Amino acid sequence: VTNQRYAEEIASRWNVKDSGLGYVAQFEVSAAFVEHDAIQNVGGAHHTEWWIPAEELDALNDTIAGLNDIIGQFDARPTEHET
Repeated sequence: VTNQRYAEEIASRWNVKDSGLGYVAQFEVSAAFVEHDAIQNVGGAHHTEWWIPAEELDALNDTIAGLNDIIGQFDARPTEHET
């Protein structure tokens, strides 16, 4: 996905519902790698994604620069205010 807001929606609403836990990771890739792939809108204004063909995933992984950061974690456990 192209933005943190949408990534947090996926992690908190879909991943937690399906598996009880969801993470948002942030990393940088080469602009040259994604410039040939159009950004697709798949719903609301912020629901935007790059559609990377499966056969290009190894090449995508090779262009990741720097560290992968976990910038969000969501789970199904109640917070201390909900217990």
